[in-house]
Amino acid sequence: MKNIEKFNLVLKELPGFLNISTCDKAGRVSGSIISFVQDKVRPNVFYVVTAADNCRANNIRNHPQLAISTWFNPVNGNRFSSNRVTGKVVDELDEIKVLSSERPEIKIMSDDFENKCVLVLTLESAILESFTNKPEIIEF
Repeated sequence: MKNIEKFNLVLKELPGFLNISTCDKAGRVSGSIISFVQDKVRPNVFYVVTAADNCRANNIRNHPQLAISTWFNPVNGNRFSSNRVTGKVVDELDEIKVLSSERPEIKIMSDDFENKCVLVLTLESAILESFTNKPEIIEF
């Protein structure tokens, strides 16, 4: 099985939530739990719809490097994490409309983008872990 197929299989068995850690201008780390959707074409890209003026979005504007991790599957412990994630904030309404028409899976999160932004999270790599197997690094 190819690594990306394995990554997708693990992702499908997990709830649609991520822990995300961002940094502000002063380097203070902030963590939160977010819901997301995966890009249908690029498995290493996730979308988050959130308030345009919240802490996460502001932190990503100022410091686009971030880290994410998932919950684990309670049966086998499958999960993934990455500290090699780049975030981008799309906050212009016209840009959001273009992006969500090109990537309709974003509309699963919301179809009302007034005062909201889309966070585009791109993973360079991820670590797959479980209760039984050695950690495996997936490069995208």
